[in-house]
Amino acid sequence: MSSRTRFIMLLMFGLISVCCSKRFVKEISSKEDSEAKSANTSDFVVDDDESTDSIAQEPAIIAGGFLYCSVTEDEQWKSIREGDGVIAIAECFVGDAAKNPKQVSSPEATRFTTITAEGQPVAVTAVVISKNEITHWLLPMKTFATPWIAIATFADESQFQCEIDKGAFSPTNNSNNDVKPPVLTTSFGPDLALNGTFSQPAVGNGVFSDGSKSWDHFAPNGVNGWDAVWNNTTCTNAVRLEIQRKSGADGQQWVDLSGSCQVGVTPPAGGSNLKISQTIKTEVGASYQLSFNYFLQKARISAFRVTRPEGTLFDTNQIANLKAGVWNAATMEFAATSTETILSFAEYGSDPLEGTLLDNVSVKQIIRSLQE
Repeated sequence: MSSRTRFIMLLMFGLISVCCSKRFVKEISSKEDSEAKSANTSDFVVDDDESTDSIAQEPAIIAGGFLYCSVTEDEQWKSIREGDGVIAIAECFVGDAAKNPKQVSSPEATRFTTITAEGQPVAVTAVVISKNEITHWLLPMKTFATPWIAIATFADESQFQCEIDKGAFSPTNNSNNDVKPPVLTTSFGPDLALNGTFSQPAVGNGVFSDGSKSWDHFAPNGVNGWDAVWNNTTCTNAVRLEIQRKSGADGQQWVDLSGSCQVGVTPPAGGSNLKISQTIKTEVGASYQLSFNYFLQKARISAFRVTRPEGTLFDTNQIANLKAGVWNAATMEFAATSTETILSFAEYGSDPLEGTLLDNVSVKQIIRSLQE
């Protein structure tokens, strides 16, 4: 990659995806209006008797990284800084949660915008540079607002928002923009996910012949809202979803992403990795918040990813500090590209008997508006 200028196509403003910077890294949060219910895992987790009375927190991961931007005073970019109307240069890069830079594919295809104090989107023509073979972008900023943000859209159309770290930059001394910016408010539409808590069908309290209880298996058409297929070749029998019951992240039931394979015995034996999917009605160009809870029975053995046709939204292999034996909460955003979006949750762990547990799947449209 040349260390000098390659200019990026202007971005038509889109609704914002995950925000993250040194001080503003968005964390995966537990559900807003309830605490994670405690659970004795001995009834439903094989060889694991740890408590599930906490929700582990992890940084939100989209496409494996975060966007960071800060004002740079590097003298070698003086010619850019002295450009017509430029008040500061923001230097941006993609890094992990610890701000270690990461390379991105097709960096020249990345498009940037910012928001003026009047709430209008403005494209920023970025200069692509390379530092230690890692792509950085220089943004000649001509407007200032509070918050001062950079919005990046990458080649795969994934979007990031980052508040620019001003450092020693003083907008009052560098800009004539004294207009009080409007306030950006965010609200959410109704939940579009059907049976996201897996409460249908209800699991009874029956006891199998081996003494196990509080779980049952169902054909996909018996689990409202969900389709399912095997995600490996270890089982050739018909797909069966295993719903467990005790005290999940929300309500009393959840799904085990290692389904029941040998249905002809009592209780059903064997397991096989599952991929379950649901089709969500969406609006082209609208942004949506996807959230869910997941429980890894064994770290680095249980593993799953969340995808849509455009690519991967979440992958446990991209989380540095996995927490097993507790309910974790994940939240992310995506922009719809069609009137229907298929969301899939797939187990791909190495042991089909140690599948990830999934609960409380929710999809809501994000409604953002500017209030004067």
